[in-house]
Amino acid sequence: MQEAVRRIGTRRAIIFLGVSMAVLFLASGLLPTEPSAQTTSPEGKIVFVRPGTEPSEHCSGEPCPDIWVMDADGTDPTNLTPTDDPGTPTEETDNFDEYRPSWAPSGTQIAFVRALDGPIISEQPDIFVMDTDPTTDDATNLTNSDASEIDPAWSPDGTKIAFAGVRNSGSEIVTMDPTGQNEEILTGDSFEGDDRAPEWSPDSTKVVFMKQSQVGGCCEPWEIWAVNRDGSGDTNLTNHPSDDMGPAWSPDGTEITFTSNRDATVEDPFRTDIYAMAAPTTLPPPPSATASITTSQHSGVMGLAASDVLGRAASAQTTSDTAPRPLTTDGRSTDPDWADAPADTTPPKVMSTSPANDAKRIAPGVNVTATFTEAMDASATDGDPSTITGTTFKLVRLNADGTTTRVTAAVSYAAATKKAILNPASNLSLGRTYKATVKTEAQDLAGNALDQSPTTGTQPKNWKFTVRG
Repeated sequence: MQEAVRRIGTRRAIIFLGVSMAVLFLASGLLPTEPSAQTTSPEGKIVFVRPGTEPSEHCSGEPCPDIWVMDADGTDPTNLTPTDDPGTPTEETDNFDEYRPSWAPSGTQIAFVRALDGPIISEQPDIFVMDTDPTTDDATNLTNSDASEIDPAWSPDGTKIAFAGVRNSGSEIVTMDPTGQNEEILTGDSFEGDDRAPEWSPDSTKVVFMKQSQVGGCCEPWEIWAVNRDGSGDTNLTNHPSDDMGPAWSPDGTEITFTSNRDATVEDPFRTDIYAMAAPTTLPPPPSATASITTSQHSGVMGLAASDVLGRAASAQTTSDTAPRPLTTDGRSTDPDWADAPADTTPPKVMSTSPANDAKRIAPGVNVTATFTEAMDASATDGDPSTITGTTFKLVRLNADGTTTRVTAAVSYAAATKKAILNPASNLSLGRTYKATVKTEAQDLAGNALDQSPTTGTQPKNWKFTVRG
């Protein structure tokens, strides 16, 4: 969604610090508008920007914009960063401007841009993060540099924040941990390219962004690029002599939309429409998915910038079968963004078992399996324990006196088949009946607990089988 209120726009200023100092970049002139990062939290809250109530000399005597949050139906608007500006802001509290909010996937934190007093330039934006609890004032400056950082975008897996920042004398796409640590530059073409508006793929493996070549000076056309999470495979996806701006990835990962003026005419020079193109499954795309740009398509400095200087591996225009297609033809459409995928609230179930329920004459060396209706949270690498373990998936022997004896077994999970496997440590007893259980503590990837019978409360999955005599 397009950011609601943004007062400072994007300015660029070149500062020479001595003869050999590199230039610094700060947002300047009106850039093409960009869709903001995720603005709706998993809990249905909406984050937005609205001017505060106190005038500020740093916002031309008007109230500076603050970060607000409200319920999805528009009720309960709350100012998370109320500006209290007596005229002399301090470094970390009173601010010039706040904009471009991006939810953490957890819904408990928000990354945003705050403009502060700059040591060199009057307004210098940094990336901040804060909790969504309005009773706390815990906004933390993650970048805290003398350069400019804008356009934060939280990765869907919650482990990284991408942003556009001045690094190596130019605006690059950068990632960092949500704590501000482990910063990595993904693009790294210095002042030869101005990189903005990063957006993550749904699986958090790639970042799409907009680039403007600076080789011939300002201003070459904006183009849509993408790069792998580790900085490899930097690829021009559009490579067209028009302005292609504001990319947004579809929730299913198959398409990328953007704004383009490629259909502008002499009679209608400001014509813009929304386009969609197939999203790359790998970066760089395989050679069969691209075709070379001819010199007739790009001439002069533009051609040099697009095909020679910025043309990296597989930097080429897509072929006709994957070429961008117009989604609008009115000439006045901009800023595409995709609705968030609906929250997964459906509990998982066990759809089949082996052995089947009430099966007889089962081999004593059998492995017991449960196949689920969807992928389960069986990873212990996200900081939380796996929910598919010997505690949530167990096997007991039913004794004649009504008691049970737990079977020692190893439990594993096959993600490709969505199957949990219980492997007993020794053969099962001949002629005995066993009961297998998958408990409700087993969860899917969205954290929904297993429930075999939603109409009768949360229920585990139980089944019995008998070993041959």
